[in-house]
Amino acid sequence: MTSMDERRDARTGPPLDVLALVGHDLLLVCDADGLISWANESAERTLAAHRFRPFSELVPPYAVSKAMRFLTEARQHQTDMWEMIFASDDDLLILALYGAPYDGGAVVAATRLPQGYLAMHQQLSTALNETATLHREAVRRSHELAATYAHLQEANKHLAEQARLEGVILAARELAHVLNNDLTVPVGLVDVLLEETDLPLRVATPLQAIAEGLESALQHIDQFRQVLRVSIKETPVGPALDLERSTQHDVRPA
Repeated sequence: MTSMDERRDARTGPPLDVLALVGHDLLLVCDADGLISWANESAERTLAAHRFRPFSELVPPYAVSKAMRFLTEARQHQTDMWEMIFASDDDLLILALYGAPYDGGAVVAATRLPQGYLAMHQQLSTALNETATLHREAVRRSHELAATYAHLQEANKHLAEQARLEGVILAARELAHVLNNDLTVPVGLVDVLLEETDLPLRVATPLQAIAEGLESALQHIDQFRQVLRVSIKETPVGPALDLERSTQHDVRPA
């Protein structure tokens, strides 16, 4: 005769995945397309989990993406607990979900969590939404500040260029005034000498060269009065004002 202990040892326990679902009052099965293929009476009554209804319709719109991620994971392996809000008779329930692969789809087991937990969950969701809103606002403000900073840099650049241009114009104006005064006598004397008709060739030739040089200097002085921008060129002794480009209209900076 077999003893009670021998009979207990001979019994085979249920599979672990079945044991994991014990105690859950809401049970349903979804196929590979996320449609409900079976649900127990409690799931049908509480969640309206009718056959062929999409699992995604059991949750509010804002939880649909989370519900689909849960099903995807459940089709692949037995899940840890997921907390999810479900819609039930125009009310909300928060459930603890577990899922596991089953027949190409997934079996889903759920346990109700206390309604106080739902309030805490909603408060947390509200706080997270507010945090996300604040983050978006901070990012927007950061972009606005970056754009403002770029505008300020551009404005400072223009102001610096304008200040440099004004400095060049003032310096050129004074230089033209001083040089004109200095050259008045030499230019006048050369003109008088060139009007002499009996000058020897050895004197007239260099005198003509001097007159041309003075005329070129006067033209450069006149150019200084017409500076429109500050265009820089490189010289053997360092950067210098490019007088030709600085006095031309519609010339892009070098």
